[in-house]
Amino acid sequence: MSTEQVTQSGWRSWRSIALVGVAWSILVAVAAAGPMESYVAATDTTHNHWNELALASVSSITGPGDGHLWMTDTNGDDRVLVTTLVSDFVAGIYRPFINQTYTLGNTRQVWVTLAGDMTKYLQDRRSEWTNTPQSIAERAQIALGTPITSNYTHYVNMWVRPEDLFRPAIQWDVTESTMLRPNSGEHDQWDPDLTAYKAGPSWFGTQYADRFSSSTGSSTTLYDWYQDWWNKSENGATGPGAFPFPWTGLGYTYDYYYQADTMTAADYANVVGLSEFIIAPKYSFIVHSVVTLDRVVLPEPSTWVLVATAAGLFAFRHRRSA
Repeated sequence: MSTEQVTQSGWRSWRSIALVGVAWSILVAVAAAGPMESYVAATDTTHNHWNELALASVSSITGPGDGHLWMTDTNGDDRVLVTTLVSDFVAGIYRPFINQTYTLGNTRQVWVTLAGDMTKYLQDRRSEWTNTPQSIAERAQIALGTPITSNYTHYVNMWVRPEDLFRPAIQWDVTESTMLRPNSGEHDQWDPDLTAYKAGPSWFGTQYADRFSSSTGSSTTLYDWYQDWWNKSENGATGPGAFPFPWTGLGYTYDYYYQADTMTAADYANVVGLSEFIIAPKYSFIVHSVVTLDRVVLPEPSTWVLVATAAGLFAFRHRRSA
């Protein structure tokens, strides 16, 4: 495994999981009562009861003033602050790039949430974790729909142009907050009502050409990407890139903390996690900071106030120099 592969994949990467020696067969074998059993059950729910998942409103990214953190770079481009959860090893790879531009490889993508969202999400659920790094990390991983064996301990915060993002959903446009599901109720039957969304962003074919040619060999549309991820994330998925996980495909993570043996409408509402986005291959971002999860959730004295202050000063400096 190359450093580039680990660095550029984000929390959804099966390669990052492989880095810490986790194979799906092992996960299933060791899944006892607890988070891993819920993880397996959640993956079954997202793929076999997809039509019952909530069509929840998600966060939109519309520009400065939308409530998120923004800056203007030296080229005059507005950038929003997003974050991805990584291991200590990957955090060490990103640290040398703080305040520098980092360009993704031809086949790498990074799954992200909006900076600060996890902090608020966990603080709103204070009774569900304890003041230890392990407990905080596990609850964050569960909220993101990743296994607690992932060993993710750090956030990498990055400034990205919103036009370089898309949402891993049929409604891929990050400026929209209303998600879509085909009238058919089937993940692969978008016609005729959602045919217009199949191509994805205008740049999709260009940015994903290398990723598809080296893996699936299929055409480079959002629809192909969507079905590829669906097939690779099922419990029975096998082959290169297969890593079962509870992917909703509806713009939000699946918080399997609330997984129930028999899911009700209330349960489906509870499992709605954080709004998620993807930085597409070949695009660049500016690394803002690398911080441990426990410092974000248990600020010293207030990490996110400091981050927000630093972000504001950084943005001001860039606006003045632009």
